[in-house]
Order: sequence, then structure tokens, then C-alpha cells
Amino acid sequence: MTQESGDKHISTESNEDDSIIGPTHPKKKPKKNYKYFAITGATLLCVVALDQLSKSWAIHALSNHSEHVLGPIYFQLAFNSGAAFSIGTGSTLIVVVIAVLVVGVIGSLALYSSYKLQSFCYGLILGGAFGNLADRAFRNEHGSVIDFIYTSFWPTFNLADSAVTTGVVILIISLVINRKESSESG
Repeated sequence: MTQESGDKHISTESNEDDSIIGPTHPKKKPKKNYKYFAITGATLLCVVALDQLSKSWAIHALSNHSEHVLGPIYFQLAFNSGAAFSIGTGSTLIVVVIAVLVVGVIGSLALYSSYKLQSFCYGLILGGAFGNLADRAFRNEHGSVIDFIYTSFWPTFNLADSAVTTGVVILIISLVINRKESSESG
């Protein structure tokens, strides 16, 4: 907007370049990436299916005995009312609430993912979380998760736990590598 004063034009609008904090640029809103979200969804469904099938097998095949697999690894049926690695045993409600919140956050991140590997990792994490939540909600084990992979050096776990752990580790490694590459190129 300008006002005319004789031959001079006086501007009443502020110039972005004159701002104390510098020019202001609108931030780009992240775009939802449905193509990569499909990778997350497909991975999630595969993990849940494999996890639930393996747990059904474990309930039927291991109810009376354990089976030696290889070296220190056994298949041995166990029920975990806590979180991963039996942390918080007996705190099923708190574990479920935290898991649902984490699923919401990871699901939101997955919707805006910009890398295929990142989307795959989110699928592993979400699939593992949903697999264990399904145990708590739909199996008649009093809110416990079915674990059956036993080692003498690690707490008993299942395929869902393996998917979550694998997804988190690969995601962290990929983020570190991406950050390192972008700092070297910039």
C-alpha cells in the first residue's frame, strides 16, 4: 500500500528484508507419501501374519515341552505380561497405553516417510507392535504376549519383538548414514 505525497511514494508495508530476524519464508508443509506408506502397510501386514502364525504354532506345539533348535537356542513357550524383555511385568494396562501411543507416533511418521527403507523399517516396528497388541487384545492369556524363542543369554522373545528390534536398529543406522551424507554434501 502506498500513499502519495507530492511526487514521492511512501510505502506503509514492511519489507521482509528489513525485518530484524531476517527474511521470513513460509515453511513447506511435509507431503503425505501414500506410495511409501503402502510399503509400510504391506510390511506391517506380513509381520503381523507371520507373528500370529508362529505364536499359534508355539501354543500348539510347545505347550508340554521345549524343542532344541541350534546351539543355545530353544523354542520354549512363555507368557509375558510386561513390555519387551519382560520389563514391567504385571503392568499390562500401562504397557498397552504406551504401545498405542507409540503406534500413533510411528504411524504418523510413516505417512510422511520419504525413503523406501525408512518406510520398510516403520512397517517392521508397527507390525511388531500390532502383533503383540493383538496377543493382549484377542488371545485368552490374560493380556500376556506369547514368547517362544529362548536363549540362555537373552530374554525369551517372539517374531514381533524381532521385527521391532530389527526395524529400530536399521532405522537408526539409515538415519545416521543419511545425516552424515547430507552434512558432507552441504
